[in-house]
Amino acid sequence: MLHTDVLRPVVFAVLYGFMENRVFFEADMDYSILKHFKLYHLCMFGLFAAVSFSLCFVTWVFGLVMMPLLQDVSWFVFERRLPRRDDWTNWGGFPLVLRLPLWYWLCGLALFSIMVVFW
Repeated sequence: MLHTDVLRPVVFAVLYGFMENRVFFEADMDYSILKHFKLYHLCMFGLFAAVSFSLCFVTWVFGLVMMPLLQDVSWFVFERRLPRRDDWTNWGGFPLVLRLPLWYWLCGLALFSIMVVFW
């Protein structure tokens, strides 16, 4: 059961990253939430919370941290490029760490910590 609780969010996040890169066209949407996020980001997070839902709280938190990270990484994979400092995903303009946004590293560290502590 635990494997499907982790596999389901992985598949969904990668598919959503593909759709965001190749299907959604957001040029006419405005940044209405905190002047950085669009309404569909709120809907996406709600879908992530629903898809990653598990009776195990730790697995649910793991999914909530993992899905935005995988979705964003898959967007760049389908775009066939690495993130740049001025990309949307580098909110705040933080320096890239080994060519990746700081929040990728922080989420990766959080995921690794959850796995070490709880599995």
